[in-house]
Amino acid sequence: MKLLIDSGSVCSILRSDTVKRLGVSIQPLEVSDITNFRAANGSNIAILGTVEIDIQVEGLTFPHIFYVVDNLTVPGLVGTNFLTATMSQIDFQRGLMSMFDGTIQTRLIHSTDTAHSGMIYKSVEIEPHTEAL
Repeated sequence: MKLLIDSGSVCSILRSDTVKRLGVSIQPLEVSDITNFRAANGSNIAILGTVEIDIQVEGLTFPHIFYVVDNLTVPGLVGTNFLTATMSQIDFQRGLMSMFDGTIQTRLIHSTDTAHSGMIYKSVEIEPHTEAL
């Protein structure tokens, strides 16, 4: 499964039908967990729970916790929590992502398929010192 790298998302997220297809049980949220995300368009996205999924990159496997939601336009996305934990750096000029101080390098896949591309349909102003998903 291919995941979208989203440097604008602080958390990693999977769509609930993706989790169902993987055959993984959704764990309930902890009392201290957040219960919803705010999308870039201002709408709330309810969090159904969490799952731990193994992510494989260049033959190495990393366990990672994902939040599960119903409303996501892609099967899943990797947020900055994963990118930070793996010390990832993205080189857009060369089309590479390196992890763990360059120990692992993988090519980025660029999709030109407009059916899988994000499009802006409404301008949204994000206030300074705030975050949006």
